[in-house]
Amino acid sequence: MCLLKAPIEGGAIVHYKGLYYVLGSALTGWSPNPNKYATALSLEGPWSEFRDVAPPETRTYGSQSTMLLKVSGRKDTTVIFMGDRG
Repeated sequence: MCLLKAPIEGGAIVHYKGLYYVLGSALTGWSPNPNKYATALSLEGPWSEFRDVAPPETRTYGSQSTMLLKVSGRKDTTVIFMGDRG
């Protein structure tokens, strides 16, 4: 079963504050492009349309998502973007 019908690579997913977030980038090989994200209330969807993470001209500073790390502290929870560079 395909949960997300989108041609992305470097996919990363996290559940945060009631929503699932998926990040990825277009299939352009080594050519930089902006990372995009979509959200859903459940893994089965429906998923939102993909939106840019950062302004398209930044191309997410040449990095591609590899993982989203959720860190729960005593007072707050945050998500850290981890990426690799070509």
